[in-house]
Formats: sequence, C-alpha cells, structure tokens
Amino acid sequence: MLVILTALPWEADRFVQRLQDRRRSELAQGWVVCGTRGALEYCVVVSGPGPDRARAAIAALDPPPTAMLATGVAGGLSLGMGAGSLVLADQLLASPESRPLKPEAHLAAWVGQTLARDSIPYRSGGNLSVATELT
Repeated sequence: MLVILTALPWEADRFVQRLQDRRRSELAQGWVVCGTRGALEYCVVVSGPGPDRARAAIAALDPPPTAMLATGVAGGLSLGMGAGSLVLADQLLASPESRPLKPEAHLAAWVGQTLARDSIPYRSGGNLSVATELT
C-alpha cells in the first residue's frame, strides 16, 4: 500500500478524488481515505502540520505502508505551476540549517514514473518542512 501524506485537507483533495472505492477513517489527529487506482491500493493521510503529527498518523496505520509520498503546499511560486501542481522532492530540509535528506533514487524514479503514467503533472525540486501552518 502506498501512503500519500499531507498536512492539510485541501492538499489531499486531488489525490482523494482520483481514488475508487474510497473508505474514510478518523485518526487521533486527522483522517485517512483509502481506495484503489488501477490494481494498486492507496491511502491518503491528513495529519495536520509538523513532523510529530505526521509520524503519529503513519504509526496509526494498520497495515503499515510499504511506501510513502509526503506532499504538501510548495512555499514558493514558479512560473507554470498552478493550483494542484506537484513537486517531487529531490531533497528535503527539516529546517534551513539542516543537512538535506535525499530520497532513495529508485523510489523517487518509481514515484515519478507512476505520476507520469497516471498523467499527473509534477516538477522535481527541493522541499523545506516546517512544524507550523504558515498564514
């Protein structure tokens, strides 16, 4: 099962809309919608902002995910990117001072191929994660 993790409900909407046979469950903080797309099982998790909530939401899943895609709002704008655009992280910073974390190359390639196969446009780039919702 592939888990798609978001902090906020509207970040999950595009993914949830593409699932068939949707089933929603409440978590201690947030919720999860599971369903299928083709022959694959996906779960879209909304955890609330921050790494602690994300970890708690993922730990509450049964069965645990075989792979996870963490996604959310891009904190900046780029020409050609509109509402619903996706950024596939080629590096992740937990804070501006942290060392970049890089995804395993084969997993990043698999996610990119899956997005392309399903005609979901995306761009690759770096991501900075923050523990609070910015308003």
